[in-house]
Amino acid sequence: MKVLYLSATSGAQPTPEALLHQGYEVVPVQALHDALDLVRTEHFDAIVVPEELEDPDIMIDFTADAHRVQPALSVFPLNDGVFDLLATLEFLGSPAHIYEAVN
Repeated sequence: MKVLYLSATSGAQPTPEALLHQGYEVVPVQALHDALDLVRTEHFDAIVVPEELEDPDIMIDFTADAHRVQPALSVFPLNDGVFDLLATLEFLGSPAHIYEAVN
């Protein structure tokens, strides 16, 4: 599973170790416009946004722009609930989820 990870600052906040340990391909990016450029050119299964970047107005616009390019793309906040995020990502990648999406 390929996850686009928005980093709040360059180098100051590493990609979530929990995602890497679970075997996800994590692509870090710092700026929202760079993230949108990547969404336009590559396939991602999810986008993870740390709480520091969660300005509601900006995130609504960003999510809408990302969905115009990849309508099925999920955007998740990263907070203390990393394990909830991992469980959700696991569900998204499971055969049961793919079956539900097709039917």
